[in-house]
Amino acid sequence: MKKFLLNTFVIALLSIKLIAQDEKLDDLPFTDEPLKEEKSSYFVLGGGVSGTLLFNNVDNINTMLKTSGYPEITSPLFALGGQGITGLPWVPNLRVGISGMGGIKTTSNSKADTSSNYQFSSLGLSLGYGFIVTKGLAIVPEVSISSAGVVIERYYTSGNTTFETIGNVKSGLSKLTNSFINLQPQLNIEWATTNFLMLRVAVGYNYQLSSDWKLNYQTAVSNVPDGFKVSNMYAQIGVFLGLFNY
Repeated sequence: MKKFLLNTFVIALLSIKLIAQDEKLDDLPFTDEPLKEEKSSYFVLGGGVSGTLLFNNVDNINTMLKTSGYPEITSPLFALGGQGITGLPWVPNLRVGISGMGGIKTTSNSKADTSSNYQFSSLGLSLGYGFIVTKGLAIVPEVSISSAGVVIERYYTSGNTTFETIGNVKSGLSKLTNSFINLQPQLNIEWATTNFLMLRVAVGYNYQLSSDWKLNYQTAVSNVPDGFKVSNMYAQIGVFLGLFNY
């Protein structure tokens, strides 16, 4: 009987103590705080191919071609290129790359046996920063500086010939070339369809920083009109393979 009463007393004391602790819990300053969402970082490592439409102004070029009896060229010019890019682990969302492109536009006049070519090429380094819109979708402003060149060719022949009479053929070739430094600000919209495939659409602007015109690669040419500069808008699409984490 004494043992029963002792156990009952102990249980009662424990119950009173637990109730007192529960009442103190109500006094604690608990506050509801929203969970913080961690922002995803932009990181890429890969490369791909791109197609670019260069909306170059060819009015001055066509005036020269037409005056000398050569067919005019048309705009835009299609250029095929590629780019390799990698993120920088120690600088979140920043990336660097190397890119290049090249294209040629040709027009011919079969009756006059004349042709005109317009060529553009560039190779340079790029720096971009990725802003993540949502999972797999990013906007990447980018700027590139490149070594670029333009070739404007005019040539004619007097028809078919044989090897024995090749020395009698009347023909001519004239090349006007320009090597320059090119600045390209560009805005990319990139969609990583998977972690290993990315699609891109972009718009940008070519801005020619320097000029070095030559005739047939040797004779320096001065007083070239500003209309011959490569300063124009362009549009681009690309497909890239690699690692795309954003």
